[in-house]
Amino acid sequence: MKAAKGDLDGAIADCAKAIALKPDLAEAYINRGFIRYDSHDFTDALFDFRKAVELGSSNNYARFWLWLIRARLGETEAATTELQTYLAGRAGVKQVSVLDIYTVYSTTAQVRLEHFNKRCSRISR
Repeated sequence: MKAAKGDLDGAIADCAKAIALKPDLAEAYINRGFIRYDSHDFTDALFDFRKAVELGSSNNYARFWLWLIRARLGETEAATTELQTYLAGRAGVKQVSVLDIYTVYSTTAQVRLEHFNKRCSRISR
């Protein structure tokens, strides 16, 4: 809810509380990664998405965001590796189209924040 109201610092603090309560909760890292990305805090967003993957997140979407952030930071070789790993995780998909990339990249902050709020409501139950 805080992120949707523009309180990104409060939303990050809420994610940190969730992580403190359950350090192996990959979704909390993914959610915080989205918020940090939206705040242009790419280094910390990279940490969060990496941590989600390390925790064994079945969410291949985290891999996509690792690729996107590394590409944005100019880490071409690492970005290529992340993209290959992301593609390998998409069963039956041999390549990503430009439309796939544009669709995910152009997703507005509002849509990601709505997704974040839905996840938070599931966590807080």
